[in-house]
Amino acid sequence: EQEKVTRKWLSLVDPSAPLEVRRFQVLVAARLHARCQEPSVRKAMAVLREAFPEFTVTTVAKAEPDVLAHYITNLQYYNTKSQQIVKAANEIQDIFNGIVPEDETSLM
Repeated sequence: EQEKVTRKWLSLVDPSAPLEVRRFQVLVAARLHARCQEPSVRKAMAVLREAFPEFTVTTVAKAEPDVLAHYITNLQYYNTKSQQIVKAANEIQDIFNGIVPEDETSLM
């Protein structure tokens, strides 16, 4: 069962990206998934990767939430989600040197 869940989340990210980038993209996908259907999240992630060819912690941390929100308007609460994603990217950048923590506790 866990393998099935892992495959689902990894299917939402760029498979050719480095591991650290994929981990960040999974984090973003998880945030976008709140109160949204998987097809909508897939579409939003594809649009984000197209808009930000290097969809990394660094590029998202530098983005304005309004700009990010523009690309995810197909999702509920897109303004709030974009603010939270940019904030999370900045915190990951500042606290963890741009590396997504491996454990849930560190992310809290």
